[in-house]
Parts: sequence; C-alpha cells; structure tokens
Amino acid sequence: MSPSLTPNNLKLFPPTNIDKFISKMIESNTKKIIFTGTRTDPQIYKYEAKLIEFLRKSINTEDLHISLHTNGVLASAKMDVLNLYDSCTISLNSFHPETFLKLHGSKVMPDLGFIMENTKIPIKLSCVVTEDNHNEVHDYISRAKEFGVKRIAFRYVAGKERRWDLFKDLQPVHYFCSNPVYVIDDVQITHWIFDKTEMASINLFSDGTISTDYLLMNAPQNAGFLTTNQHQTICHQHQPTI
Repeated sequence: MSPSLTPNNLKLFPPTNIDKFISKMIESNTKKIIFTGTRTDPQIYKYEAKLIEFLRKSINTEDLHISLHTNGVLASAKMDVLNLYDSCTISLNSFHPETFLKLHGSKVMPDLGFIMENTKIPIKLSCVVTEDNHNEVHDYISRAKEFGVKRIAFRYVAGKERRWDLFKDLQPVHYFCSNPVYVIDDVQITHWIFDKTEMASINLFSDGTISTDYLLMNAPQNAGFLTTNQHQTICHQHQPTI
C-alpha cells in the first residue's frame, strides 16, 4: 500500500473527507461500518467514541451497524467504548504465548475472558493461518468455545500462495461472499479467502482517499470518490503516531 494513503491521523477529528464518505454511504444505502487499521489498532484513535457518536448522528438510521476490528489489547481498559459498537472482531492468531509472540510481535495478549464476561456486544475472533499456527486450528476452536466465542474467521495472508485445506472432511452449511462456512462444536467457522471473496466496500483512508476495491492493498493513490450501488462493507483506516 502506498504510504501516501496512510498519513498519521490518530489525533485528527473529524477524519479527512468523512463528509463525502458519509454521502457515499447514504447514496449506496450502505448500513455497515467497520473501524480497522492498516498499521495500528483503531482503539488507539483519540476520538474513537466521538467518531462513533458522530457517525450515528450523521447517518441517523436505525439499522446502522458499526463494528470494530481490533487486536483487543486495549479493549479491557475501554469496555465503555467497546460497548458503543454493535459488534467486534478480535484479531487473535494463537492462544499459545510462544506462537502469539511470533505472529503478533508482542507478548501482550488480550484478556479474552474479561472481555467476554463484560461485553454487551457479539465478539468474533479472526485468525490468520500461517506456517506457525496451521496445526493449532482445532485446538484454537476448542479454546475459543471455552471462552464463549460463537464465531471465528480463519484467513490467510493476502497474496501468499501457501495455504492449508483446513476443513477438507467437512461440508459447508452455507457460503458467505463465496467463502465456506462450517459449524464445529456449535461454533460458526468461516474459511475466509481474500482473493475469492465477492464483496464490495467503500474504504476511507487517512489521507482522505475513498476507494471501492475490497482488497485494501489494491487501492490506487488518489483514487478519488468512486460510486457503486452494491456496497456492503466500509473500512475506516487509522494510522500510528510517528
């Protein structure tokens, strides 16, 4: 992704071009917003709660759904803010500290037990499958179930050729955006493959660029303000403090 798309905006409110982003949402009848990040976590954003309130007032529709994609490290200390969302996905690539360190570059794991006990919103887990954790998948599902998690998405690093046939002996119960969905021990499992995913999005980058390519890494520089009538997902990017 071009660095020009992602200048630091962690202390900026409102985000650049948020009004045009909202206009595109209303124009395309888009109902879901996802706060995410390309190089940092959206819960570091200084105006996280203020932005949620701003979007709800600006769009003003009862079926607006605002979701968070986070590493979960700050969630325990910000439960009041976490519960302002309608749902949350926590990126957790392993329950084993050694593997977690390899994949996250940090020893600090989210307190999933505390989060699950105190949240008022649905929590989904997202796990990137690599050479380091592909043999942990079924243990991962069991551990997640112990915490009360009902949904997990297993995905690969976009652009990487090596993949594992994780659920070859199972039949999907249905498909979501062309991705197979399974049920294992009452946990809903989505096997997410980025390059096969059929989903449209409106993506607002921190420099104000708006693109409609689902894969964020394919966003062109200075993409302008594109229009489509089939948007389903929206991603707002926050970048780290330098």
